[in-house]
Amino acid sequence: MFLTKKIWLTIGLAAGLFLVGCDSSSLGSSESLSDGDVADQVDNGTEDSTDENTADNDSEDDSSADGDDGDIEDAVDYLEGEDVTYDECNTTAQCQTLWGSTAYDCVNSQSDTSYCMCADGLCSDVFADDDDDSSTDDDNDEASEDPGSDTETAGTCTVTGTLEQWHRVELLCQGFQASEADDATFTDYRFNVTFSQNDLTYAVPGHFAADGAAAYTGAATGDTWRAYFAPPTTGEWQYSVSFRTGSSIAVSEEPGDGVAVDELDGLSGMFSVADASASATDLRNHGLLRHVAGEHYLRFAGDGSIYIEGGMDSPENIFGYDEFDNTYKYDNASSCKGILHSFAEHEDDWQDGDPSWGDDERGKSLIGLINYIAGHKVNAMYVMANTVNGDGCDAHPWTEYNENSDVKTFDISKLDQWEIAFDHMTENGIMIHLVTQETENDQDLNGGDLGLERKLYYRELISRFAHHPAIQWNLGEENTNTTAQRQAFAEFFKSFDPYGHQITLHTYPSQQSEYEGMLGDSNFDGLTIQYSAIPETDGLNSSYGEGVYGDVVYWHEASEAAGHRWIVSFTEASGSNAPTPYDEVSDRQRIYWMWASVMSGGAGFEWYLKNDGSGHAYDLAVEDLREFDSYWAQSGYLVSFFADTLQGQFGMDLQDLSRDNDATDTGTDWVLSDAGNAYVIYLREGGATNITLPNDDTYQLHWMNPRTGEYSQTTSISGAGNVSLSYPADYSDEDWVVLVVAESFLNATADEATATTYAGADGLVIIEAENTLTEDLGEWFEDTAVSGYTGDGYLEFDGNSAISGNPNSPLEYTFTVDQSGLYYLHMRASKEILEINGETRTDVANDAYVRLEGNFDAGDNVCDQHGCDADLDTLMTDTKMYGGSNLSFSWMYGNRLDLGGDTNKRVAVYRLYAGEPYTFVLSGRSRYFKVDRIMFRHEDLSASSGDYISLAETK
Repeated sequence: MFLTKKIWLTIGLAAGLFLVGCDSSSLGSSESLSDGDVADQVDNGTEDSTDENTADNDSEDDSSADGDDGDIEDAVDYLEGEDVTYDECNTTAQCQTLWGSTAYDCVNSQSDTSYCMCADGLCSDVFADDDDDSSTDDDNDEASEDPGSDTETAGTCTVTGTLEQWHRVELLCQGFQASEADDATFTDYRFNVTFSQNDLTYAVPGHFAADGAAAYTGAATGDTWRAYFAPPTTGEWQYSVSFRTGSSIAVSEEPGDGVAVDELDGLSGMFSVADASASATDLRNHGLLRHVAGEHYLRFAGDGSIYIEGGMDSPENIFGYDEFDNTYKYDNASSCKGILHSFAEHEDDWQDGDPSWGDDERGKSLIGLINYIAGHKVNAMYVMANTVNGDGCDAHPWTEYNENSDVKTFDISKLDQWEIAFDHMTENGIMIHLVTQETENDQDLNGGDLGLERKLYYRELISRFAHHPAIQWNLGEENTNTTAQRQAFAEFFKSFDPYGHQITLHTYPSQQSEYEGMLGDSNFDGLTIQYSAIPETDGLNSSYGEGVYGDVVYWHEASEAAGHRWIVSFTEASGSNAPTPYDEVSDRQRIYWMWASVMSGGAGFEWYLKNDGSGHAYDLAVEDLREFDSYWAQSGYLVSFFADTLQGQFGMDLQDLSRDNDATDTGTDWVLSDAGNAYVIYLREGGATNITLPNDDTYQLHWMNPRTGEYSQTTSISGAGNVSLSYPADYSDEDWVVLVVAESFLNATADEATATTYAGADGLVIIEAENTLTEDLGEWFEDTAVSGYTGDGYLEFDGNSAISGNPNSPLEYTFTVDQSGLYYLHMRASKEILEINGETRTDVANDAYVRLEGNFDAGDNVCDQHGCDADLDTLMTDTKMYGGSNLSFSWMYGNRLDLGGDTNKRVAVYRLYAGEPYTFVLSGRSRYFKVDRIMFRHEDLSASSGDYISLAETK
């Protein structure tokens, strides 16, 4: 019999009560909120929203305990001091759960003779003695307490946080006591939560959270376990907890490994997610930032915008901060340098309403620093998470600074405080560039291999911080691991990170060849390149290592040839060209570092900071970032140009821009173009230049001064062929940026922006046929002759014959759905009964062609028989769909896709994914066919759910 099962059956021992394990089958199923409760959550706001889910605390039948009556009698004998041998524990945490906080060790753990030790001796003796004493003292209240009385006998889960798309939803589950001081808390318990919405499933690793508020209380023990989740869609979500124990199970990917911890395992419930209400600056307003296969930029999943980095690399030990718990400066290695940061100069940048932690309101200076840097539109921070034995020798996530790097326990309150800082970065538009190790310590964890300690470290980082929409996992600074080790690291991150954030790597300036081994690895996303001095080369004819521009070209081409294109960014220029306090940005820094990193098609840059005479130590000692104001300002100008001007104002997709240096005459510029539509020209030395235009369109010219961020008055040019650029009045013979954009492109972009796009609501997409994106209706016309239409009218087809014809005059409708799952196509249509060649025909003027474009799948019941779901090819090609009533409107759906023949019909059903854009294409087939409404209905809704014509369009 194993005494430490996790659901407790209370049995009497003389005058006291003790607990022994029972099988989890004695529990009832957990309850979930009613629909009304969820509605109340949303109505009452997000921050205080909760969804509590409690397992049944009653054991209906004592026979469900593990073992027979003899086992229970033996357990009683054991607890009363009889000489009976039992396997009492595997971990100290189990002892603390069984006997309370005085238990400090599991002796003979992982054996069949294990037992728990308490402060005053063998735990079983201590509590047996208490029980004996209580039998003669009726006033001894403690005698009736359970040894683990600080733990609920059945767990509860609460959903809190900000219940909005892309925001941090927190699932807090209480009921299993643990301590951060015990290795087993982090090695032998695995708390995972599956979040699901229809076909969307996210397996999220959770973590021990002490009392759930450790950032403020400093708690190291407690019964709270937590998972953070960033829902990618709105609507109802479900959660299900898996809590299991076993040797090193925390890093196991096998769901069935170990044994269920019954207090929390299996708890489930639901919650409702609203639209994001974050500000435009908040990255949660843009969605998950990820590397899309085949692209060379990072793209936000929400608004589809491209991220260009203009960030700060120093101080890299920014989390070596004296107001984080358990953070000190160590000088244990010759590499240690810099200071323990206080950032006192930035405390006045903290604003009312900003976060802090503890009764003494710590953290204000770091939060103020984030405010200051974000105010310049700097949009990335480089954070070294492990500086043990490294340069900083201060920042680390563990309970102790251990030179041997074999610690398995994590500091709960410190990591909660890190999360407060990261959350503030996210709110203020700053990507978290999290660097997991540096060259001095990249061999410390498991000798450089992916062993237990390294896996635990990676898992803890993922569990606590992967919910942030913009976080980048960097495998190491100036990294010396082998290719095989790096590949193993990348695979682990991609396996455990439910959101698939980008994974990058940093090497020494002269060791870009180290990247070669990662080419073609689909788990690896790109480079963060370091230089010492900044080469003043155009990069047009260079290999890697000879200039920023050339590096991007080389690695783009090499990675594309290997089948997995990389993003390329630049992290440190750490030599003689690094910024120093109170300097202005030099031409070399601005042209060949900042702008070269982006005009090449690269993803951006960060600044490494130095001070004359201090070597590399100032990188870890800078306290007042105002010393580098010029660098932050010019970084913000670049970021704003690509984000606000190109994408925000002109609606460009940066992925459509290609290197096009032949578009101009001069050899001293770099050009990115969407040929015929837009050209971004960076004149490195100013001067005159011409551009070759492919058509007679009129092109607007927008000049931007990269030193000040100011724009000159807009001018224009026109005409095909070689055209001279007209310069603004304030033009000087220095570097300039000029945007050349066709008015036809601007008009098309404006039309697209104002075009009707439908957004699903509550599982329905409702479209008025007359509100198509297609301006030229072709053979369709809008009419109102047949009564009963909705909206402004309906569309009637006037091409082909009434019997049939080829697809004609396609009409487009774009939409998204709010819930993933199967959707049925409905059309509200009307036909006409006609006399053709002396015969009354009911099977004419009754059909059109339909197809769907986008990322979707077929239904679950695809087969080559009448009545089956249509296959993917059918759904993606123009296919006849028929129905309607004679000169009146009725709904047509279901088995209506006609592949030819009376018994060869298919069901129009599609597996759609929330947030994905879709285009429905309706083409004419038979004359006189009329379409009033188009609808896509989620499988969870009844067929008649959208039939009520009073329902409005879902725009």
